[in-house]
Amino acid sequence: MVKKHQKAITLLIAFGALLLFWVNPQAVFANEINAIDVDVQLQADGSALITEKWDMSLDEGTEVYKGLNLEDVQEISDFTVSMDGQAFTYNDAWDIDDSFDDKAGTYGQNTNELNWGITSYGDHVYTVSYKISNFITQTSTDQMVYWQFINSDLSPSPESVTVNISSDTQKMNYEDNRVWAFGFEGKVDITEDGVVTATSSSPLAAENFVTILLRIPDGTYATEFIFEDRTFDSFVEQAFEGSSYNYEDYDPNATYEDLQEMNGAQGADTSIPTSTKIVFGAIAVGAVGALGAGTVAFGKYLSRQKKYRAYYPSLAEMEKRTDGQYYRQAPTENVFQTYVIMDQLIENDDDLRQNYITASILYLVKHGYITIREEEVKGLFRKQDQAIIYIQKADDPDVPAARLLKLMRHVADKSGRVTQSGFSEYVEKNYKQIEKFERELTDYSMAYLRANGYVENGIKAKPAKEKTDFDIAQETADVPYTDKGFELRDNLVKFKNYLKDFSLLNERSTTEVGLWDELMIYAGAFGIADEVEAEFKKIYPEYTEVSTYSNVPFFYYAYFGSMMNRSYTDGHTAATAAASSGGGGFSSLGGGGGSFGGGGGGGVR
Repeated sequence: MVKKHQKAITLLIAFGALLLFWVNPQAVFANEINAIDVDVQLQADGSALITEKWDMSLDEGTEVYKGLNLEDVQEISDFTVSMDGQAFTYNDAWDIDDSFDDKAGTYGQNTNELNWGITSYGDHVYTVSYKISNFITQTSTDQMVYWQFINSDLSPSPESVTVNISSDTQKMNYEDNRVWAFGFEGKVDITEDGVVTATSSSPLAAENFVTILLRIPDGTYATEFIFEDRTFDSFVEQAFEGSSYNYEDYDPNATYEDLQEMNGAQGADTSIPTSTKIVFGAIAVGAVGALGAGTVAFGKYLSRQKKYRAYYPSLAEMEKRTDGQYYRQAPTENVFQTYVIMDQLIENDDDLRQNYITASILYLVKHGYITIREEEVKGLFRKQDQAIIYIQKADDPDVPAARLLKLMRHVADKSGRVTQSGFSEYVEKNYKQIEKFERELTDYSMAYLRANGYVENGIKAKPAKEKTDFDIAQETADVPYTDKGFELRDNLVKFKNYLKDFSLLNERSTTEVGLWDELMIYAGAFGIADEVEAEFKKIYPEYTEVSTYSNVPFFYYAYFGSMMNRSYTDGHTAATAAASSGGGGFSSLGGGGGSFGGGGGGGVR
């Protein structure tokens, strides 16, 4: 959590920064690695010519360095460095404690590091080239490249990374090769030109790294880096531990056509979301290494989860605790502000996603952005009734539902008409857009919760002996609540109770239909829209005729939520199967264990 600074200090810092920029508009305020581009050319003898371009903005430090660990059969040669095209001079006695001026225009090696002098502060591109012998690994079944090109704990972390791997001996292709990427959010693919390309899609953090695993046909290169007793698949299985890939989906014998069939959606954005819930798999992976240690860890995990759930129970448990208690108005200005709390309450990700898609469609209809009409369309054998979306406004709402409206615009014809089949196919091919929708929901909700004091801005550390069960629950929670936050959570559940028992607690009033339509949006987020509609009709049977949602039978709204969630799942599942078999697609934030090359650390000092 980011701590809030005092207003006076913030203003002083802002004024100082503005003054500095006014005095020297070219001033750089902090060291930055804007981009690192790595080009790898595989050679027939199993070596690799590697060229790295570091685009940097620097205002402090004396040198840049890259950690690099080599195996016994590997050596570095042809090491050169230049800055903005100007070649540096090699220093065979590199001393990291030398002065800025001593290091200027020179480069060298400090044990397992490649080092070069900053030489001049400001914006520069450093080009680092070197050759590594026996870069390619021979296993008992295949050859491979399994290399960490960008280390974790690189300081500063790069904003962007691209790695290209090519070869004069063979053009890479999905008939002969398979490829995976680990440690960062982005994509990996083999291009039509036969080049393996991995590209980050967001800035790297300190814990991120860039590792690529590339399968190469047996005997392609004359390398001396050999594992006679390990198969390539054993490296794949090790690499997949803790990753987003699924070893059960891995098919080493899949043809290119098989991979295309798995993917099912060419051109789809196939990166994986960066945020996930608490993952039991992390404990399971630890248990593989040492059963005894894993058992202890598992016991601690269960103990912490029990304490966590005592204060952060599921929605079903909360309904039991609040049975017969009601909160008779919406607890927030709109349903999207509650998303993070709903995420904690609703344990099934599919249910949460579908509910908020339904709520978003109801919101867009209620506020006039779209309308839904039932029309007769041609089917395979006969005509059938379908719900068709018509876009009504050119502007976007200032809530996350805007993401779904933008998707509809991609599918709509010139009249703003969006068919079920067209929308479903688009979402399946571009399922990543639904993941962006989920991230926007999280960001929007967190901004609201933080601004209004519903979540803690940091948990004060305590000695283990002083920790209460509540302290442990707060540490375990992805989003720990304040007292005010717990009250909001409770009121949200009591509000659901109120909606479910609406007919028992209210009297008929035709003037409340507009309010009821707003309540239906919350009902959609709870996944009880059909139940609440029935409650409203008990009081006012004509509700569905006068409601904003009256153009089509109400089940269509939930149907759209279900349809989009199913299309997302189909697209994601297909992409995961293809990516797990090495058919390109998303990179995995985790995994990549057992790779070679990475020395850890690096950057500016």
